[in-house]
Amino acid sequence: MKKLVALLFIVSFSSFQTVKKRRIIIKEYPGATILPRKLNEIIFEDLFDQRFIKVKVFSYKGKMHLECYSKDSILLEVGDYTNSLSLLRKQNFAIVAGGGENINVTEYYEPLRNGKWLFYDTLGRLYDSAYYVKGIKQRK
Repeated sequence: MKKLVALLFIVSFSSFQTVKKRRIIIKEYPGATILPRKLNEIIFEDLFDQRFIKVKVFSYKGKMHLECYSKDSILLEVGDYTNSLSLLRKQNFAIVAGGGENINVTEYYEPLRNGKWLFYDTLGRLYDSAYYVKGIKQRK
């Protein structure tokens, strides 16, 4: 009986995956930083430049579908991202009052554009498209 309980504990523990959720920074959209709480979550993010994005997150490392809209909800860009190649780190250094120092290390993923992207003008008419492979724009 003890062996059976131990075996069940090992099997259940080994199938449990711990994934640390880190922020995702989308470099093509300054200010676009998301922190997904769950997979397949749809997140809206204001870019504070008369645009906002809508993303559906498929992976905590950045695989997602993104749509960018104008403030009037006109679709401007649409496409997919693939996972970041690795976990990145950014350090911020500051001198605080009283002569102290503060170093803040931020860990984040930076996904890569992947597949066909469509670009629309401010009236919602298609004006361009591009194809990306892991962040690299391909020739037409």
